Parts: sequence; structure tokens; C-alpha cells
Amino acid sequence: MTKKIFLLLLAMMAMTSCNDKNEPVVDPYSNFNYNIEDVEGAHVRLEGLTIDNLPQWDCSTSTQPLEALLVCGLLGLDYCNSFDVVEGTSSMSYDSSKLTVDEIETLRPKLRCSTTHGAFVNLIDGKVDIAVCSRALSRAEIEYASQKGVTIAQTPIALDGFVFIVNENNPVNMLTVEQIRQIYTANITNWKYLGGKDATIQPFIRDANSGSQEKMETLVMNGLTMIEWPYMVGYNMLDPFLQVSQYPDGIAYTLFYYVNYMATSSEVKMLGLNGVAATKDNIINGSYPFITEVVIAVRNDISRDSWAWKCYDLVATGQENGMINATGYVAGRLSNR
Repeated sequence: MTKKIFLLLLAMMAMTSCNDKNEPVVDPYSNFNYNIEDVEGAHVRLEGLTIDNLPQWDCSTSTQPLEALLVCGLLGLDYCNSFDVVEGTSSMSYDSSKLTVDEIETLRPKLRCSTTHGAFVNLIDGKVDIAVCSRALSRAEIEYASQKGVTIAQTPIALDGFVFIVNENNPVNMLTVEQIRQIYTANITNWKYLGGKDATIQPFIRDANSGSQEKMETLVMNGLTMIEWPYMVGYNMLDPFLQVSQYPDGIAYTLFYYVNYMATSSEVKMLGLNGVAATKDNIINGSYPFITEVVIAVRNDISRDSWAWKCYDLVATGQENGMINATGYVAGRLSNR
């Protein structure tokens, strides 16, 4: 039984139980609304920006809450978050209860979520005006932009961690970076060599051009060639969680923010690396081995008087750090820049 089906059945059982007691049916989405005026730290509304003239935004799966709250900050909109018990994921958005139907219909299509690679391609192609992504442009995307005669301005605005997850019942809690590399080059194939049980390691990977795969190849593997097992590939951010939940001897990689704030699964756990636990504090203090940057990006050929550039400039200069921190991200950039 997949996790999605299990969660759906669980929700249906909860609803049935409520009906038996003549109580209201429980909405499978738990919503929490917030007043933007309560946001702590830097936050600036962009005067003159409206839902009608708002530029087209796009983002990675893991940066969807960040895209939504940046727009809320710039427009001065209240926001909310919700939990989908079927998907097992959380998200954030503008508080639609405070908007008219026309405003919602205008705003909704301006906030896309096309994945990291999709968002950058859309930006290069001029289909969107701003991208908020979990990494900077990849080598392939830079080449594609060059072919199109386009250059991209991109600025780091938040920190995240690149983490490895295993099944919660796996006795291994800590690995070294070198052991990770040995696993993904098939030089270590059994958990018993890593302090675990006698079981074959099942290393899951992500699809080419995904933000996670790009980070794995450039940040972790350091030029080493990864194994190529097509049936072990995950094609979206939730797949690694489903894979590791269903296969107790699996290992996969994802982003710290996605684990802690979006796919809060109790069936997986994050591994520490080189003796350092994967925690928000260790990302902030720089001790965790793989710290990555979330970026905001626009095309360099747009007018500096355009709303897209004004939005980009305001966020890139730290004036919306309050909204960044409100998502659970850490506003800032790596200190070695």
C-alpha cells in the first residue's frame, strides 16, 4: 500500500468515525491563517504593485512557500498554510478568504511552480518574469540561455541544507561524505559495512536536471560518476520519501527545508554527516557539510523600471527577509561569497 493510499484511507476513516458520532466531517486540509502585519523582521510592501500588474513568478517545488510569501509581502496580503493529508505535504499561499473571485482568478496563474529546471527554462524563454529556485542555474541552463542570447541576474536570498534520508527503522544515523560517495558509486553495497544490518543498500536518485540531482552531482559527488539504475529514479520531490518509506534498506537525497516544512513524514529520518546532525542550527552556523543557497532570478534584459526588476531588487537587497524567515527558511547567503 502506498503512502498516499494509506493517508487517504486514514482520512476517510476519520470522517466515517465523525459521522458515526453525528459530528461534522473533518476537512482533509488543515488551514492556518496569518496576518502579514505580525511578520517579524524586515518586510516592505512595494508601493504601486497590484495583483493586476504583478509579474509572472515561477519556482521549484521546495520553494513554493517562499514564492507565495514573497508575493504576499510585496502586495501586503495576509497568508495561510495548509496540510494535505492525502499527499502528506504542507504548502503556503495568499489568504484567498480576503480576496474577491476576480482577484483570485488574476493572481493564481501568476504564481507557477514548474520545478527548478522548468522555472529556469520558462524564465530564459520569457514565459515568466521572476524565478525563485532551490539552486542557481545549472551548466546546462546557462548553455541554453547562451544559445538564446539571454543572461540571467540571480541573487542568493536563503540557505538550505542538502540531506540524505533513510527509513526510520534503519539503525544507521550517521555517515561520512566519503561513505555517501562510495554508496552512490556502488563501492559499498551493504548496510553491514556502515554499522547497519546485513542488507543490500538501495540507493535512490533523482531525475536529470532536477534541483536535487544537480546538487548531488556538483555538491556531493565531486566529479565521480554515479550509478545508473533507471528503476531507482524519483521524478518529483515526494518520490524519495515514498521510496524510502516503502523500501526499508533505501537511501535518498532531498532538501532540509522540504523534510522539515513540507513533507513531514514520520517514516523517514535524516542522516548526520561527518559527525554533524542535519539541523537548522547547524545550517545557520555553517557546520553542516552541504549547505546550499536559494536564489531569486530575472532576465538581465528587462527594464530596471519594470515591476519584475523592482520586485527582484527589493527581495535581493534583503528588504523581504521577514517573509523569507516566516516560511521557515533562513534568510541570507553563504559567508564565502
